[in-house]
Amino acid sequence: MKTLDGNALIHRIIDLKKKKVDVIRELNKRGISCHASRFSDVLNGNYPIRTEKVMEILTNTDKILTDWEAKQAQ
Repeated sequence: MKTLDGNALIHRIIDLKKKKVDVIRELNKRGISCHASRFSDVLNGNYPIRTEKVMEILTNTDKILTDWEAKQAQ
């Protein structure tokens, strides 16, 4: 598994030529409620304590990006 550092995830989003809103939509499709402001706060490290919700967002963002990277590699 890749790092769950917010900055690394942001760089992966950019490398995939995606936007944060694309990730948020996919999170919502997968049943994870997340608004743009909260998503940005999580990625920017504004939640120093990694609560269950923060970890859910980070973990699922990583899974989404991994899926997109695999599709892009094909």
